[in-house]
Amino acid sequence: MRRDNCLLVRNVVSACLEHILIKRDVEGAVTYVKGVISELLQNRIDLSLLVISKVRRALGRPPGRDVVVVAAAATRGTVSRCCSPLTQRKDRPHALGAHASSR
Repeated sequence: MRRDNCLLVRNVVSACLEHILIKRDVEGAVTYVKGVISELLQNRIDLSLLVISKVRRALGRPPGRDVVVVAAAATRGTVSRCCSPLTQRKDRPHALGAHASSR
């Protein structure tokens, strides 16, 4: 289960739970979500509500090599062989980097 949601998701889930559990209004929750989706599709939602961020140190865990960090480093060519097996494998023609050498 992902726990690194943006603020918009947190606000929508909170409002829906309030509608359903406290007000006992399921239709109100559905209407609220449809309204938020409509605003999102019309670009009326502030972009800062869509930012996903993690604070790993605050959770007591040291910062690790997340998938995004490894992928970004692989595109720059700074990942060691042990961290980027797809860029180093010659037995798989569909692997990353194989397309560039065949052109």
